[in-house]
Amino acid sequence: MVGWCCLLGWAISTGLALKFNGYSWADSSSDELNVPLQRCLFAAEVLFDVGLYFPKFSLLALYYVVINDCFRKTRIALRAITTFIALASLTVLILDFAICEPFSLQFSVIPGQCSAWTSWVTYDTNFILNMICDILVFGLPFSFLGKMKISKKARLGLIGTFTLGVVTILVGAMRYGLGAVYWDLPTTIVCSTAELCCALIVVSLPILRHIFGESVKDKGTRLINSSSQQQQMSSSGNSVPDNCLALDTSSWA
Repeated sequence: MVGWCCLLGWAISTGLALKFNGYSWADSSSDELNVPLQRCLFAAEVLFDVGLYFPKFSLLALYYVVINDCFRKTRIALRAITTFIALASLTVLILDFAICEPFSLQFSVIPGQCSAWTSWVTYDTNFILNMICDILVFGLPFSFLGKMKISKKARLGLIGTFTLGVVTILVGAMRYGLGAVYWDLPTTIVCSTAELCCALIVVSLPILRHIFGESVKDKGTRLINSSSQQQQMSSSGNSVPDNCLALDTSSWA
């Protein structure tokens, strides 16, 4: 919900920015229009960053429910990834507010004097951290999906869903490349909107809720509860309890 609200705010802010400045911040004919323009661009920058990182936290919250404590290494990796993404999001937001000293320069009547929107420091930092975070978030599920006791159809569905994260990464790379080459307001807005939409759509796909919900309908049939099968597991050297191999979604509704 937060991400979609940020997308709405982003659309409003960038729409007003285009209206104020005639589709290019370099073509402003009035210094009086530069102040509301910079305010809109700053609001859009902050909303974009918040909207880009909240979907990642949504997926991480899902991982905490799905990954049992039995997978200790995966849980440790999950905590490390969560910490990194939290620090990355804070870094990006701090840069938005601290890139201009004093902060009032963000809204200077002089076009291009200082702005989080046009700063290459914020642009490059945001891109690098976002790419790393996306790779970590969408790559983590492949470390435990093979061990989960879910149907083949569900497994393929989940793999397909998380593979869509590649689309988000590619769109982010396209945004950075086109922004670096053209660096005009319409191109930046279109590419940024596409990246934000991709990130939100992947997280909001109903297939996630449907598949995980279906996986626990007949949970008892998926658990290995016969003593003979347990003996086979112990004899083969598999020390992982069977309840660790089933999806734990009892607390996820």
